[in-house]
Amino acid sequence: MGKQIGLVGVGAMGSSLLERLFASRHTVKAFDIADTAMTKASNDGAQTVDCAASAAKDVDFVHVFVRTDQEMLDATLGPKGVLEGVSPGCPVILHSTILPDTTRQVASDAAKAGIDVMDASVTSVPRVLRAGGATFLVGGPDEVVAKVRPHLEALGKAVIHFGPVGAGNTAKIIKNYSNVVERVLMAETVALAQAGGLDVLQYLEMAQGVSSGNIIEKWEKALVVEDGTYGPKRAAGLFNKDIHHVAQLGDLLGLDLPLTRGAAKASKNYLEHWAKKDANKDAAE
Repeated sequence: MGKQIGLVGVGAMGSSLLERLFASRHTVKAFDIADTAMTKASNDGAQTVDCAASAAKDVDFVHVFVRTDQEMLDATLGPKGVLEGVSPGCPVILHSTILPDTTRQVASDAAKAGIDVMDASVTSVPRVLRAGGATFLVGGPDEVVAKVRPHLEALGKAVIHFGPVGAGNTAKIIKNYSNVVERVLMAETVALAQAGGLDVLQYLEMAQGVSSGNIIEKWEKALVVEDGTYGPKRAAGLFNKDIHHVAQLGDLLGLDLPLTRGAAKASKNYLEHWAKKDANKDAAE
């Protein structure tokens, strides 16, 4: 049986979530500060209301999907915000990619009124969310997550509970970080190829053909746990020679490659750490 849902934020991601809510046979009260988003939500079948507080009133779950940290604070804690309308017992689910401290601030203020807040950041783009392929990265108390989990599982493909409030935000930010670094790495790689006189497309086709896949997919081969801390597995050739060749080539070609310089510096630090650790081990023996 469908639930009554409050949805604050019906932009690109929020409107995709709206479709998933309808697919699960829920009825939705929606609010957005943008008139165009409100018009679309109304046309799609939502009951549009005049403020976030109205969207959060007399519902079973409240979803908040806004763009920035400040918008989240305004939508939840501000005048006519979610906390002015929501009732105890109705979980407030924050989907935005925001800092953990922002979520914790909302949760702390909400707790004073007996309201449970959890974060459930979404890994997917709008079309994947619409199709039911989203993964929710969750942070919150076990009992709150247990209550909300079946609801979220019906909206996406997976719900992963990382820990207390804010943990889902942390996971999402790090996930996005990996994506950004890969893109910057690709840009620096192409810059090296082009400045080095190579045909860029020929190089990329070669690299694609010999690639052993995304390193995150085989992380067990790249990382090791030492003294309870994750770090790179020792690879003397890569860390002692190859990365420094790359950095030197960039300098010779007159390129500004900050990611490459950072990797070379980090590699040097790891080599020094390993050498010190080995020396201490030998001394102990």
